[in-house]
Amino acid sequence: MNIVYLAGKAMGNNRPDLKQIDLLSSKISEGFAYCKIITDEAGKPTDWVYLDVNDAYERINGVKKEAVLGRKATEVLPNIDRDPADWLSFYGKVAATGEPIVAERFSTFRQKWYHISAYSPQKGYFVSIFEDITDRKKAEQELINAKADWERTFNAVPDLIAVLDTQYKIVRANRAMTKLLGVAPEKAVGLLCYEKIHGTSNPPETCPHAQLLKDGKAHTT
Repeated sequence: MNIVYLAGKAMGNNRPDLKQIDLLSSKISEGFAYCKIITDEAGKPTDWVYLDVNDAYERINGVKKEAVLGRKATEVLPNIDRDPADWLSFYGKVAATGEPIVAERFSTFRQKWYHISAYSPQKGYFVSIFEDITDRKKAEQELINAKADWERTFNAVPDLIAVLDTQYKIVRANRAMTKLLGVAPEKAVGLLCYEKIHGTSNPPETCPHAQLLKDGKAHTT
């Protein structure tokens, strides 16, 4: 989202260019919200007011502009102050310091993951540009779960399994193999298979891995 950096830089001075904010919100495909932070007497952010949102905001969050503009976050998003993502501090810091933030956050209220780029065009205000990355996060978690399942299966099978590189060094070994070798799994990595399995200084002619390296075909013993 390089557009966020360019827009913030283009505003330059301490006063927000509302025309440019409107132009930015209408040109991007990501969700857009321009807001004013509300703080208590100690300067702690307690809320914000929506000043502008774009069509993508409506599409991503399923909320019409009319239900958002001019309203407080605590009215639009009940219990937002209790969300573990701590949105008030997140955007409050941007509005107070002027330091842009790029992050991924999970919204408990909407049950969605967002990739967010936020900056401040003027102290006390912030612009949030975001996209829904929930599907990507789900896919990542499924991949993590699949890897964990594979790891459990890899170590649970009673067969001796070792993954070797082209130099016959062990890259991975399952629990059954490391038990045979008499070493911890992490200690097996880097060991020469033929030295540990066959007790030789070179791979034997019958070594299936040697045959695989020669003809590219699977071999068994």
